[in-house]
Amino acid sequence: METLPALRPQKIADPDHDILDLFAERWSPRAFADRPVRPEKIRRMLEAARWTMSSYNEQPWRYAVASRHENADEYERLLHCLSDGNQEWARTAPVLMMSFYKTTFSHNGHENQAAPHDVGAASAALTFQATAMDLFVHQMAGIKKDVIRETYDVPDDFEPMAGLAVGYLGDPERLPDGRRDAERSPRSRKPLDGFVFGEDWDAPAALVTDE
Repeated sequence: METLPALRPQKIADPDHDILDLFAERWSPRAFADRPVRPEKIRRMLEAARWTMSSYNEQPWRYAVASRHENADEYERLLHCLSDGNQEWARTAPVLMMSFYKTTFSHNGHENQAAPHDVGAASAALTFQATAMDLFVHQMAGIKKDVIRETYDVPDDFEPMAGLAVGYLGDPERLPDGRRDAERSPRSRKPLDGFVFGEDWDAPAALVTDE
């Protein structure tokens, strides 16, 4: 079995305020180890998504999932739903997922404008559950929606949202040229006063500037 590399120190966040370790340690690698993910762990990730909050409790999310070690044909079907650039590295992940959301409310048929937000929240819950189990998730906007619709016979009132690559941390040397530097570079984020506003748009809220 492949030896797993240690969590890279430069990828652990250095937050300005105390947060849970899960948030500091989560990041999105492209290099995954050639190690199976047990089905029970996949179920636990999806169970976390299941219990996510949503508008009117609609639970608009749906997921397609495939494990290379459980069903190689299903895995290849899902892999080819990703953009060519993402296929290049995502094929190292032992598990792939595709998220979808229902565009309308079930109780009245009206448009559910919160659905993209809600499936994002479900995928975040899934991701942090993965982090708690020493797994990593890389979410991808680069997907082939027409291929997805044909492959999975997606109903008209559902929309493909994102691909997800899941697995244990791997060696960056396995990545194609041009992908390795990002795998080793430190993480960075905007400060709170760059996105939390008060009285006026783009005017930092006093709550985040006064200490």
